[in-house]
Amino acid sequence: MTDDIDLIKTLEERLPDIRRELGPQQWARFTELLAEAAPHFAHGKDDPDQWLEALYLLKRALIEFPATRRVLPLPGGALAPRAQGPTPDTLPPLAHRQQDAAVLAQRLCAEPDRVADEQEARRKK
Repeated sequence: MTDDIDLIKTLEERLPDIRRELGPQQWARFTELLAEAAPHFAHGKDDPDQWLEALYLLKRALIEFPATRRVLPLPGGALAPRAQGPTPDTLPPLAHRQQDAAVLAQRLCAEPDRVADEQEARRKK
């Protein structure tokens, strides 16, 4: 489950680059696919079946394009660690991380342009 949470955070961080690389037409298709997962993430923080369905839809969206496939971990592998960030001893309990991830993922899937714009703004600071 922590790999899924890391996947969501990684997607959030890379979203501006993905948007640029996909271009307008593929970005539109990608955001349509993300939108399918949004309602499942909205309920995923409380319902494990909705969480799994949301992850399935998210991963299906990521698989469709070479630019987004790079966000996925290699088969049998974890995502590459980020250079900065919390260490395992400073992370909140997994249940809280999943709830936070579900909220982030729901927003990311429902408003990918806004999330990408926010990430771009953070990079400029």
